[in-house]
Parts: sequence; structure tokens; C-alpha cells
Amino acid sequence: MHLQLSEEQQFIQATARRFSTDELFPIAAQLDIGQGRALLLANLQKLADLGFMGLNISAEYGGTEAGSVAFSVALTELGRACASTAVTVSVTNMVGEVIQACGTEQQKQNYLP
Repeated sequence: MHLQLSEEQQFIQATARRFSTDELFPIAAQLDIGQGRALLLANLQKLADLGFMGLNISAEYGGTEAGSVAFSVALTELGRACASTAVTVSVTNMVGEVIQACGTEQQKQNYLP
């Protein structure tokens, strides 16, 4: 089976790849041993600004609605450079999906991107 990525998915993949190369790879070893907390937080904010913390969240709640394939290619690219950052992005997205599916309107307004 050959999967052809859409233009949006290709853009997300390229953005994640560029971010990983420029921002994550140079500091990944520090992050993986628990050092560089300020760098981690700064990178997580940058990823949020790029929309990576709400890839499967409805636009109504500030998400990008990019879908599962875009989510997978983004995490693959992030994980190539820094496993701990990829896991953090993954968990953040999964929690967001649960809040979107099961949370109250107040919780959605408070906690979703």
C-alpha cells in the first residue's frame, strides 16, 4: 500500500521536520536526560504556536483539525530528533481528544488549544 499525503499533511510533515532539525536535534540529548527544562518549555510553546498541540482538535476549540495521518507524520518527524518531545506532544494531543469527546463545555473552553 502506498499512502499519498495531502498538501496539508506534507506541509505539516515538512514543518515538523524543519522544527526537529533546527530546534530539537541540537538539544535532544540534554532533554532526554532531564536537563534543559527551560529549553523544553520554550520548544513546547513554539510547537503549540505552530498548532502541533491540537492536531486532532476541532477548530471551534482552537485546534487544527489536521487528522490522524498528519498527527502520525508530525510525531514521526519530532521523534526522529527527540523522543521525549514527541511523547509530550502525543500525550497532550491525546488528553485534548478526551476532553473534546467527554469534557464539559467549560472544560473544553479552559483546556483545549
